[in-house]
Amino acid sequence: SAVLLGYSDGYVDDKDLEELDAYQTRIGGLPTWLDDAQKPDPTVMHCGGCNRQMRLLVQVYVPLDHRPHERVLYVWGCNHRRCMREQGCFRV
Repeated sequence: SAVLLGYSDGYVDDKDLEELDAYQTRIGGLPTWLDDAQKPDPTVMHCGGCNRQMRLLVQVYVPLDHRPHERVLYVWGCNHRRCMREQGCFRV
């Protein structure tokens, strides 16, 4: 099977934030939703250990071949050391 590697191509300046969309894979920052009118419930982004808001680790555009709908995976992680071994400290 083939392995595809992706590399970061640099930091995004504040002036470039307006150009970001959900179809761009990126590391960290703020999420961009496919549909702003249908954002997920904010509690989805809270840690299962401490209940604080988690940080976005990566947003990955994952198109489905021959499907009418788009797909984006959001990977969230808690930034507090004591939560690292707790269930729910990472969410996708």
